[in-house]
Amino acid sequence: MTAFLILFSILLILTLILLIRIRVTIDYKGEDIKLKLHILGIPITLLPKKQKKKKIRISDYSYKNQQKKLKKPKKQKPEKEKKKSKEEKLKEKPPLSEAIPMIADIVKYLLGKFFGHLRIDVTEIKITVGSDDAAKTAILFGIINQAAAALFDLLGSITNVKKNRKNEIGVYADFTSEKTVININLGFSLRIWHVFSIALGTLFRYLKNMLKGNK
Repeated sequence: MTAFLILFSILLILTLILLIRIRVTIDYKGEDIKLKLHILGIPITLLPKKQKKKKIRISDYSYKNQQKKLKKPKKQKPEKEKKKSKEEKLKEKPPLSEAIPMIADIVKYLLGKFFGHLRIDVTEIKITVGSDDAAKTAILFGIINQAAAALFDLLGSITNVKKNRKNEIGVYADFTSEKTVININLGFSLRIWHVFSIALGTLFRYLKNMLKGNK
């Protein structure tokens, strides 16, 4: 009975871990970009990276240390490797005609599975079109507006797009501004078991293609 409870507890914990959703958020405003990874609601900042402060020690600027830096021996350049013959290079690398179908098959599988499981949370997509000329602004507004609509239709057809209640989505024209301003706040999320499923499926396809090539 005890062994069964331990096994059940382990399976339950593993199931809960696999159901955890990993989320990446992108917040782009003007020229500033913030990239964060969220695991169990805990945000981990990926961008911008914190700059490490260099510790200044008085001993580093002493007379002895300065003399040591000046007397450092020059690094010897590594000897150039002998150029391999064309025959050896061809033996090392598989023919391109064999590699392309395998790569195409794996990429097709990856894109299909990835976008099938991916969820996109849209909080803000606001594009304010502006330029130094009113006619140019009107043309740019029409192009960007059509491109944005086509992009949303495409994303909606291949993945799960979730729009938040307090979202702001739109393309606007500002004839008083001389530049285009883009504000984007998006979230991309996958469950951990989706990641494992995609990784195992990719590995299986790679091995399958390798076995076919060796026949």
